[in-house]
Amino acid sequence: MSIVHDSQKKIVDHWYGKYILPDGRITEKHGSGAIPILIDKGELNCWACDMPEENCELQRCHILAESLGGEGYADNLFLMCERCHEESPDTTNRDAFFRWVYKRRKTYSSGSHNAESLLNAINEELTARGMMTFQELFQSLPTQKQEELTKMLTYKPEDIVSEDGACYGVRKYIGEHTTSHFGKGRIGFNSIVIAYVDYMLECYYGLILRDYQFTTNSEAIG
Repeated sequence: MSIVHDSQKKIVDHWYGKYILPDGRITEKHGSGAIPILIDKGELNCWACDMPEENCELQRCHILAESLGGEGYADNLFLMCERCHEESPDTTNRDAFFRWVYKRRKTYSSGSHNAESLLNAINEELTARGMMTFQELFQSLPTQKQEELTKMLTYKPEDIVSEDGACYGVRKYIGEHTTSHFGKGRIGFNSIVIAYVDYMLECYYGLILRDYQFTTNSEAIG
C-alpha cells in the first residue's frame, strides 16, 4: 500500500490557485489556455474528469509514483476518482501527467465525455466507416426529417413508439447492444460511440428508405 502523509485539506490548500498549461506546466497566473486545478475548496470534484465528490470517492493519488521515488506529500498528490487514478500515467515525467489531466479536463464534464468530445468521437467512427460526418449526414436530410432524427437521437425510449407498437430509443438501443468487460463496471466510451453510430445510421437510412418505399408503392398502384 502506498504511503500518503498529507490530508485532503493540505492537498487542496497546496493546489488551490494553481493552473495547468496545455504543455503540462503549472502556473499561478490565469491565461494562455490555462485551466484551474480546482475552483471551490468547498465543492470538490475529481481534478481530472470533473466528477462531483458526491458521485465518487476521491482518492489521494501520487503524481510521481512511490515506486519511482514519489513521496506522499501535497506537492506530489492529486485528488482523483478511482477510474482516473487507474488510467493516469505512471512515469517520471510530471509534465506528461499534467498534460494528461489537461486533456482529460477538456474532454470530460461531471465525469462523462462532454458534447464536443462525443461528437468528435462519433465523426471519427463515421470517417473510419468511409462515411460523411454527423453534421453532413444531418444536413443531407430535409428539415422535417432532421426534426425526426433529432427526436430519435434524444428522446427517452418510451417517447418513441413505432406503428407496430414497438418501443425504440437510443438509450434502449445502447443498453441492448453493449456491455462492460465481464459484465461489471461502466460500459466503455468506445462501445457507446459504436452503438450510437449504429443506431443513428439505422434511423438515418430508415428515414430515407421510408419515402423511397412510399414512392415505389405509389407508382405500383398507379
